[in-house]
Amino acid sequence: MKIGPEAQAAVPALVEALQDKEPGVRQDAAEALGQIGPKAQAAAPALVEALKDKEWTVRESAAWALGQIGPKAQAAVPALVEALKDKEWTVRQSAAEALGKIGPKAEAAVPALAEAPKDKNSVVRRIAAQALAQIGLPAVPALAKALKDKETDIRLLAAVALGQMGLEAKGEGEAALAEARRKDDVDAVRKAAGEALQRIQDAQ
Repeated sequence: MKIGPEAQAAVPALVEALQDKEPGVRQDAAEALGQIGPKAQAAAPALVEALKDKEWTVRESAAWALGQIGPKAQAAVPALVEALKDKEWTVRQSAAEALGKIGPKAEAAVPALAEAPKDKNSVVRRIAAQALAQIGLPAVPALAKALKDKETDIRLLAAVALGQMGLEAKGEGEAALAEARRKDDVDAVRKAAGEALQRIQDAQ
């Protein structure tokens, strides 16, 4: 049987399986809950606990599953913010991705995600910037500030993320991009800022 929303009745059994002594069973349970999606909302507290599992594969799957539950997993935001500090980059990536999928309801994660573009892993940096774009308006000040970071990669990611926001970046984000287009000393950042401004204008 394909696991999906129609498998909602299996949620209690899968929550119980998150406590299994076998890491593979716990991981499979988390992944199955993610496949059920928003209808697995009742499992969110158990998945939050699974973010502390000693096995990184379980922690990664739990973060992914919370992202699949989406905005209904808003209560998991503080735990996902903590997961952004996990020693395993794949867990940090899944946590950032989940926060993006929770969207505007993950506003409380903005300060932590604004630091994540400094992560030593390039995938985590990119996903964190994307998550800020998905959170939208509450993330604009953090991204506007990131456009002045000393690291070129961070400025590039911030420009792209603001462009992805479209109209939500109008105002503060637009002004920061215009300044970056004029003043940044790296051609790629100036170009990215210009493209982002165009995307915002096209959305109007």
